[in-house]
Amino acid sequence: MSHTHSRTRTSKLLSLLLMTLLLAGSHSASLSQSGKPWGWGSIYYGQVGNGVSGSQYNAPVTLTANVFNIVQVATGNYHTMFLKADGKVLACGYNHSGQVGNGTTIHQSTPVPVVGLTGVTQVAGGQEQSYALKSDGTVWAWGGNAYGELGNGTTTDSLTPVQVQGLTGIVQIAGGTYSGLAVKSDGTVWIWGGSTTVSVSSKIPGLSGVVHASRGWNHYLFLKSDGTVWAMGNGSYGQLGGGSNTDASAPQQVLGLSGVLQVVAKQDDSLAVTSDGTLWRWGANYYGQ
Repeated sequence: MSHTHSRTRTSKLLSLLLMTLLLAGSHSASLSQSGKPWGWGSIYYGQVGNGVSGSQYNAPVTLTANVFNIVQVATGNYHTMFLKADGKVLACGYNHSGQVGNGTTIHQSTPVPVVGLTGVTQVAGGQEQSYALKSDGTVWAWGGNAYGELGNGTTTDSLTPVQVQGLTGIVQIAGGTYSGLAVKSDGTVWIWGGSTTVSVSSKIPGLSGVVHASRGWNHYLFLKSDGTVWAMGNGSYGQLGGGSNTDASAPQQVLGLSGVLQVVAKQDDSLAVTSDGTLWRWGANYYGQ
């Protein structure tokens, strides 16, 4: 095997890891190459989805109950979503605000269908919210809405999916703490939530050419088509990569990174994989992360 081919394979594997290994506040989930979902960590609300709650797993366990043909998994704070190949969505876990999307507020220890959702191409989790991108470029949300996280112009929770207003032509979505995020086909980024006065989506000024966005606890990462990474939000731990611990209200370029393929914003730190097969991380290190 040539070194070039080896580096390309490594880059793809690292990028796949970042896209499928989803770390939330309580638990983690991943999707194997065969399409089998795995989960580990806290399962106090059944968020791992194997029918058990009130404990935790220190090693991955496979999910078996009515979970077939899965193409993506996404985690919220205490809940998990599963996107099926047919465009339908299942969810399980903590359901106090209706984030499981089955029309109830009963916690679910096995995956149940999200009511009324079809044609979905991507799912994302928030604090107590869930998000879905449909093949027609529209975005749908359900769950807690105290800070306008559902983007429908209200602050009323919804137990079933509602459409995020003013969004069309969306190609990628992300959820985070009290807000949602979406990338349009024209490379602009749109955000909603975080305040009762921002309950509908608005464009982030001065940002273009974006192909992927990720939301951490209180910061954002934006990957541009030229392979550069930009960041904004809380910078207390250096998670913005600008060489300081200063917050940024507008996007600023992450220093020293080029040829980036994928980015992930976590709680107080950030990750990126580059085309040469290396993985980069910056920000908080209080747990050696």
